Amino acid sequence: MTPRSIRRIETIVACMLFAALLAACSQPAAPTSTPIPPTNTPVPPTATALPPTSTPVPPTATPIPPTKTIGPTKTPVPPTATPTPESFPPRRWNYPAAYDAESGKAIYMAGYSARGAGTYPNQRDMWALDVAAGTWEYLGQCEPRGVPFAAYDAGSDRIIVYDYDAAASWAYDYNQRTWQKMKMPRPAPDTHPFGMALAYDAESDRVILFGGANATFTTNATWAYDYDTDTWTKMAPSVSPPPRAHAAMVYDPAADRVIMWSGGFPSGDADATVWAYDYNADAWEAVETQGGPPALWGASMAYDASTGRVIMFGGILVRPLDAKPEHYSTETWAFDYRAAAWTKLSPASHPPARTTHRLVYDSRANLVVLFGGELAAWGAYERDVWTFDGQTNEWRLAIPGP
Repeated sequence: MTPRSIRRIETIVACMLFAALLAACSQPAAPTSTPIPPTNTPVPPTATALPPTSTPVPPTATPIPPTKTIGPTKTPVPPTATPTPESFPPRRWNYPAAYDAESGKAIYMAGYSARGAGTYPNQRDMWALDVAAGTWEYLGQCEPRGVPFAAYDAGSDRIIVYDYDAAASWAYDYNQRTWQKMKMPRPAPDTHPFGMALAYDAESDRVILFGGANATFTTNATWAYDYDTDTWTKMAPSVSPPPRAHAAMVYDPAADRVIMWSGGFPSGDADATVWAYDYNADAWEAVETQGGPPALWGASMAYDASTGRVIMFGGILVRPLDAKPEHYSTETWAFDYRAAAWTKLSPASHPPARTTHRLVYDSRANLVVLFGGELAAWGAYERDVWTFDGQTNEWRLAIPGP
């Protein structure tokens, strides 16, 4: 190889090395210039950031409408008030009632607000009345489905309800606002006898049930219910009152007797005899009295502890199945078991004539309390509240029925 060839090779190699070096140097230059657009591009974002900085102002203002949109926040209120649109129980007749002595409230539930076939208790609501405050409290729905009959059991602090349609016993705890369906082993009172009478015998701690009827029969059976053992016992008195429905019945603690009066016979007649039941002796006694009210159907009684008398008001003086009852009573009577005497009272004013209402005794206010019932205008019902003071023998309209 000649020196000239060697120089040519060296020249070629040098050119190749220079080209490689130039390529190596030129590649980073591209990256270095490439970032420039990114460096320049941020400038628009920095400028574009200005609108966002100003745009927050509307967002801060936008929350104001939601704050003003109180409609949704208020919507829950109607549902709470829906069951009690007037905070006052609807008109009704033939309903159960009991005075809860522990809470000092009169409890009312279910009942009818119409007549005719198929008018099962079309009221299912429950209410508590504070007589002293003159206020009603809505308690929810009555669990028993059939027409219930009720008595307050002071031993258990429960309202005992007998559902005649299902032949089932229930216990209501006002403090817990809860129902308990009792297991109630047989035997038990018959199914479907409406118009039973219930009263709580405090001395024996038993709920006494008497009578009732349905389309085919009327009974004069006497039953006693013990809440502690959840058992009904069919009593076997040697003498019993005649079969009847819708009698007025109440317990007289001073005499330790369950007092029952009147009610309707299968014939449609009524009985003016006062009957007294002694649970300890399992004996009914027909009390011989002088005078007294005429036999009435659908009257109501309550024991007035302030005077030691049984107070009776209202009722109708006709067959209960007649289409147009002729005489609704406005009379107020007091019965004294120890004296075996009725006294007709003459208050200056009194509730309008009515039947199938309920009287309870408020032991805190020392007043007999009347609510609702069917008025003399057949098919018209009330929801007024009257109180009777046994010491002054005066009625007072406590809460008008709106």
